[in-house]
Amino acid sequence: MILISMLAALTLAQAAPTECKPPDAAMLALPLEDFDQGDGGWRSLDVPDCEAVVAETIARYRVQNREALAGQDTSTLVWHEGQLRAAAGQTEAAIALMLAGRDAESDAIQPYVDASV
Repeated sequence: MILISMLAALTLAQAAPTECKPPDAAMLALPLEDFDQGDGGWRSLDVPDCEAVVAETIARYRVQNREALAGQDTSTLVWHEGQLRAAAGQTEAAIALMLAGRDAESDAIQPYVDASV
């Protein structure tokens, strides 16, 4: 009887799997600063166990807005995608993204990039 009660309690206590919310069209149409740094951008989707979905959202944003982003500094956005891919266990993709902008960074930031990778 105690075992059954413990199993029932354990079953009820387990959290439901995380449901990752996809981006909507309005989010993907945001200006770069709002998408990367604002409350309505990718960060609103960043919940535990959804890192891969959020990384894909950033990648999709970069592709979908390629023309609008031309000439803008997207290194922080690329860095964030790399961090999310690392958290999702996508190591090779994370390393490539995180190193992509390394040489454009200041001498002060390059060691941080190296240590992160």
